[in-house]
Amino acid sequence: MLEQSCEFGGMERITAALVARWPAATLVTPRFLADPRPGLFPAARFIDLPGSREQFLAPLHARRLQRAVVLDGEVVLAMHSGGWALGARAAPGVPIVAFTNGAPRWTGPLARFYLRHRAWPVRTALLTGLPLLRAHQRRLLGRADLVLAASRYAAATLPELARVVHPPVDVARFAGSGDPDGHLVAVGRLVAHKRFELLVRALRGRPERLVLVGVGPELQALRRAAPPNVTFAGGVSDDELVSLLHGARAFVHPAAEEFGIAMAEALAAGVPVIAPRAGAALEIVQEGRTGRLVDEITPAAIGRALDTLPYDAEACRNSVARFAPERFVDELGAALDAVGGRAAPALALT
Repeated sequence: MLEQSCEFGGMERITAALVARWPAATLVTPRFLADPRPGLFPAARFIDLPGSREQFLAPLHARRLQRAVVLDGEVVLAMHSGGWALGARAAPGVPIVAFTNGAPRWTGPLARFYLRHRAWPVRTALLTGLPLLRAHQRRLLGRADLVLAASRYAAATLPELARVVHPPVDVARFAGSGDPDGHLVAVGRLVAHKRFELLVRALRGRPERLVLVGVGPELQALRRAAPPNVTFAGGVSDDELVSLLHGARAFVHPAAEEFGIAMAEALAAGVPVIAPRAGAALEIVQEGRTGRLVDEITPAAIGRALDTLPYDAEACRNSVARFAPERFVDELGAALDAVGGRAAPALALT
């Protein structure tokens, strides 16, 4: 079960690859009243739920899905991110495979970020209740017959063992040599925990031009803080992103990620990456060869990384060949076959 289909992020890119590989699969996804319609996958089977995708209501969302649907097929694949995909019931005898990017962010160190706009009594109550919410997440994940994690970093956040299957990256589509004299690119949802404000500040007084791709609630604050050499591209198509990366000198991502498909896409385009020495960047970026891993993300540290950035387009491309979509669907298909005991194409993507 895909937990949402209205914002195109990592899980949605993965789901698009799965739908392309197994077009006969049934895609099931909740659709909240606050979501735009029809969503990224108009052919999906939608489960309409009241309200919005509020993270701290995950137990309620899971219970609603449990009541709303019983999933059948040879295997149920739950794309577990926000924390409620595993709430839906599977028919008797149907195995469940969870593909997860780790423990939900809102149950860990980023909880205060997700609660920052709440009144203090609500914030205090939810922080106090986090152990119960974490326990609920563990129970949901325990329903899976097999847990697959998007990275070693993601697997390490889970209470049980998980097999690592790195997400697919369309390396052929993004293939290029970048431009050592080009602009900088950053991609992501414009939310506070992505730390784009530090990147914007780092560009003050520098000669480079930054193109920031993405939409989100922090857009206006970032615009107000941005120097003239920062351009906001909004949401772009994959073709537009390919073009931007082919003209880029560097890709900068200030936040730790559970995987970070955009970082791998930049490397496929021959563009070196600057990222924190944390999260799955340690599995994607080779320090001193395909980019810079920064111990502490500050404007000064980003500037130093730009000044010493290696540029070897061939090394960048070669480093991400291991993430090709064919490898992903082969590994995932083998895992689904092993769990289901039959052919993978009849899975229900939920």
